[in-house]
Amino acid sequence: MHKLIRMIYGMLKNDTPYGPGVDQLNQQKTKSTETDLEPMKEDPARRFQSVSLNAPLSRLQKKKRQKSYELQATAGDAKSESS
Repeated sequence: MHKLIRMIYGMLKNDTPYGPGVDQLNQQKTKSTETDLEPMKEDPARRFQSVSLNAPLSRLQKKKRQKSYELQATAGDAKSESS
């Protein structure tokens, strides 16, 4: 239904007769622009940002972050002891 409405709207807006190839050309243009876009490069530093308890948080998130921070601290201590 959406495709039909889109085609009718284009015909009325541009005051042109129906052409079956017009929609196919539009689809090909859309596909070519989608493939031309480069994927976003992930910043590896963002994945390992430190947990901050200073950010505005709900109580639940504060507890989760605090627990995560404690676990990271104990894991860091265990690594330093084994070295």
